[in-house]
Amino acid sequence: MSLTKKQKEILDAIVAFQEDKGYSPSYREIADMTQVSSIGGIAAHIQKIEARGYIRTIKGNRRMIEVLRTKVTPGSEPVL
Repeated sequence: MSLTKKQKEILDAIVAFQEDKGYSPSYREIADMTQVSSIGGIAAHIQKIEARGYIRTIKGNRRMIEVLRTKVTPGSEPVL
């Protein structure tokens, strides 16, 4: 299942942050990087990205986002 443009932007921001810092961004940091105005909006996007199999989160820890897949081939399942 593919991602929306905003979901892809959020995934890319998470990947870039992790590559730069070595750990996951907070929801506030993701919001700042992607111009999403609310933490609730980020939480909703994160849930949808996770449901589509691109990431895995650890409940109760907003800085624990494991990226499982980053590339999307149009019309197909995500590619590692």
